[in-house]
Amino acid sequence: MFNYEKVLQEKYDEIFNSSKSSILNNDIDIDANLSNIADDKRLGLTVLIPLGDIFQKVIDQLKQVEPEQYYYPATDAHITVIDFIGGSEDFIFDEKQVEAYKEILEKVLREFSKFNIKFKGLTAGKGAVMAQGFSDDTLQKLRAKLREEVNKQGIELKERYKKVVTAHSTIMRFKKKIQNPEALVNKIEELRNADLSTFEVKKILFVLHDWYNSKEKTKTLAEYNLA
Repeated sequence: MFNYEKVLQEKYDEIFNSSKSSILNNDIDIDANLSNIADDKRLGLTVLIPLGDIFQKVIDQLKQVEPEQYYYPATDAHITVIDFIGGSEDFIFDEKQVEAYKEILEKVLREFSKFNIKFKGLTAGKGAVMAQGFSDDTLQKLRAKLREEVNKQGIELKERYKKVVTAHSTIMRFKKKIQNPEALVNKIEELRNADLSTFEVKKILFVLHDWYNSKEKTKTLAEYNLA
């Protein structure tokens, strides 16, 4: 029987193992835009799952080690289902195109019911720390169906990350050099298998937002409740 959780764990392990030495050496990807998010012009159209404050306890632990990095507030925490149009400074809002995406979402989401995502442990890349999300294949089936319908309709699809397969949520991004790389890696390793939360996905949002899904720049275009 196909073990989807095992596949996801292998992916999260791969991300951390390929980045650990870089983090220890402070060879990280610092996001310069985080110094002034208000001036960041990148916008896009995304389907996401809002998560709220489920990561506050683990964020508090990371802040004790690296207080000056960027942490996602509860209002911005999310899982990306799919980027119809990934964030870009060249983005132009097209009402007709937005309505076409809405029609696709209404059609596809009728086929899906509520499902759970279990968040267990942390992983980290060169630019961010992420909560590891696990579910059955529901999220992947949803992504595949949306891609299929968009392509069938001949509508533009410009995903930020090509065919994302994980159910992660980014909780911290590197805003500056790490104060104590070894302490940060130790904390991540300490939390690699920690039970963080089990979240029932009841609601899917279609949003116009910036790179960080910041509350100030996010506009909900449609909201869909799963049966």
